[in-house]
Amino acid sequence: MPGTLGRVRERAAGVGSRLRASGAAVVQLVQALGSFLLQAIVARTLGLDGLAVFSALFGVMVLGAGVASGMVGDSLTVLDRTAARIRSSLVSWAAVVAVGGAAVAVVVSASGGRLDLDVDAVTAVWFVIATPLFLLEEVGRRLLMAVMRFWSVVVVDLVALAASVISLAAIGIAGRVTLGSFLAAVAVGQTAALIAVVALLPADERRLGALRRPRSDEVWAYGRWRAVQQFMRLATITALRLVGIAVAGATAYGRVEAARLVVAPAIHVIGGMANFLFAGYARTRDRPLAAQVAATDRQVVRLASLVAGVGVLAVLGEPVWSSIVVGEADELSSLALLAWTAYAAASSASTPYGALAAARGVQRTVTGIRVAESVSSIVAVAVVVGLGASVASGPAMMAVATLAAGWAVRRHVLGLAGEPPN
Repeated sequence: MPGTLGRVRERAAGVGSRLRASGAAVVQLVQALGSFLLQAIVARTLGLDGLAVFSALFGVMVLGAGVASGMVGDSLTVLDRTAARIRSSLVSWAAVVAVGGAAVAVVVSASGGRLDLDVDAVTAVWFVIATPLFLLEEVGRRLLMAVMRFWSVVVVDLVALAASVISLAAIGIAGRVTLGSFLAAVAVGQTAALIAVVALLPADERRLGALRRPRSDEVWAYGRWRAVQQFMRLATITALRLVGIAVAGATAYGRVEAARLVVAPAIHVIGGMANFLFAGYARTRDRPLAAQVAATDRQVVRLASLVAGVGVLAVLGEPVWSSIVVGEADELSSLALLAWTAYAAASSASTPYGALAAARGVQRTVTGIRVAESVSSIVAVAVVVGLGASVASGPAMMAVATLAAGWAVRRHVLGLAGEPPN
């Protein structure tokens, strides 16, 4: 009987793990759906040049969310957030990141002309409002992931999508839809999502904690490295957007961005699985590192297979995606679809090892590798595009650097495990 009970519990645990993994994948698919719908509407409403500018501004928000996810989200996953001083520090850092995001939005809006971004006063105001909300909502999502409530994150993302689309439709009925209208819709969606986060969190996770004597040093010591890693990864894509717009023009880069929307579900799923793996690694740090590397290898194979399938669908279905995203007035670039698929494949082979290294506290070396990856990617894109190559080749340049970085991180982790690097 005890043996039977043990097997039942083991099977139940396995089912629970698979459900959480499925939830993590669905989380990113829903988020990708929301991003796809919103940006497809931008492309059909404002044209490819409008899509390029919106993507650049939205990319700044995503970049800030990456910093918030690394600094606060990863810290609350790994550190003891039940300790009053740690919790106080997490709240303080969340506020600092949100205010910093608003400040960056002000700077980007003010310098929009120099960056070839047409940002009027109304658009700037909504950009500054939406950015800190976007960052705080990401922290809330990471808190739900930390308690393994991935299906609750699905609900949160659906709420954000519904609120954004409904508000955008209301704006369209009331008057003309502009770039500022889309940023206003993002702000409304993030506000609704934050309310949903609070409602879905366990009661003991809703408390903020007293803002007295926070352990800011401990959160800073861990979170800064993850914030830099997340920042550099997302900054590479943001730099690609800015370089593409500056060199090739908003319309030409808009075609590349439209192609990214088609491959985005695969990229989002990779990010979701990385968050799921990170939360699992943080809970099982007592397991042998070599065994976790082997398990990560298997996850990489699964993710690569998924990306390959998405890439085939993206290229073969190009006429369909073109009609959905850009309409009859333009068409997607097959080169851009292949380049973004290559980048997604490289990310699937790299990101899981970074999650494992982060959960084990391997920070400085991994951060150095990620910085080198980002710098080399940006330089390569600038040089290749500057020499006259199509801006659609940019994601392929990033893919090469990302794949090399993933190999370097895996090699480093294997060395820590006492295994011969391969």
